[in-house]
Amino acid sequence: ARIDSRFACSSATLASDRGEPGTYRVSFVVQPSGSVTNVAPQASDDVSQCIAAVVRDMTFPRFRGAAFPVTYPFRLR
Repeated sequence: ARIDSRFACSSATLASDRGEPGTYRVSFVVQPSGSVTNVAPQASDDVSQCIAAVVRDMTFPRFRGAAFPVTYPFRLR
């Protein structure tokens, strides 16, 4: 999956002191089409919500087989 400048919202949140560096876990399901569904941040703070919004826009290469769940730790410094 591609993650790029869309993380600007987390940088802005960090800079405004509403968030802090650390690990933000987000759970989601990758579908065989490559789309992402069932995005759920494990916290309700602004940074977690920002990361979840980025994850919702992510796409993965298509694959054969069943959808699979992922919980990913995004580490921000």
